Amino acid sequence: MKVLVTGGTGRIGANLSVNLLAKGHDVRCFVYPGDASRAGKLAAYDRVEVVEWVGEELCMTYHHQYGVPATVLRFATVIEPSELLNEDGLPARFLFGPTYERYKDVTSDDPEEQEILRELRSLWTGEERLLLSRNPNGRPYKQEFADVRDIVQGLTLALEKNAAVGEEFTLGGAALFRWEEVVPYFSERYGIEYVDARLPESNYFEFDLSKIKTLLGYGPKHDVPSVLETAEAMRRGEETDVIPTGIRYDGRA
Repeated sequence: MKVLVTGGTGRIGANLSVNLLAKGHDVRCFVYPGDASRAGKLAAYDRVEVVEWVGEELCMTYHHQYGVPATVLRFATVIEPSELLNEDGLPARFLFGPTYERYKDVTSDDPEEQEILRELRSLWTGEERLLLSRNPNGRPYKQEFADVRDIVQGLTLALEKNAAVGEEFTLGGAALFRWEEVVPYFSERYGIEYVDARLPESNYFEFDLSKIKTLLGYGPKHDVPSVLETAEAMRRGEETDVIPTGIRYDGRA
């Protein structure tokens, strides 16, 4: 069949398009005019048509006016493996430096938050380290990430399964980051020290995926080690089953 993918050259759309092509479908991609520099991202693939000045609004118009079957999927935080590591090969989301820069000039009228900010700033020495982030109550951060490959799996199932029509699903992943586990692991793996501090903002959640697993047979595969192994392979220049994010394909700098 011919499948319409909105945002077809983005992080998720490009990987979904390649997956659909492998299954024998033809793909039409909508690309925002301002994103035209990435329109050539799928140029190497046959059976892909890229169209600019239209988007999701057109799809929803057809849904409401003509009853075109639709499925809603709400994503967890999506990660493409190469985004996990920065240019120095360190886990960017877990570095102390960016967090310090974010909070170094923040003020608060709340006495407890003032104390949290004071403690956080006192730990900064000017040398980059990892940060074991904690909620204001001291509980370590926990957040569910979904590898783009698992997102693609869920989207493909929603397209192929009749049970998906008219339903709403939470689409999460297998990469559940528990800061008290992954930060010491990263510290040992990359030989960089870490500090332990509370932050003013809370971050502690994971999603219930029972509905999408039961109705569509969804099974996320890419846990933290899987994401990390792929990220390191991409840094080494090895070919993986992921299309990198943020690369321009039109030859411009």
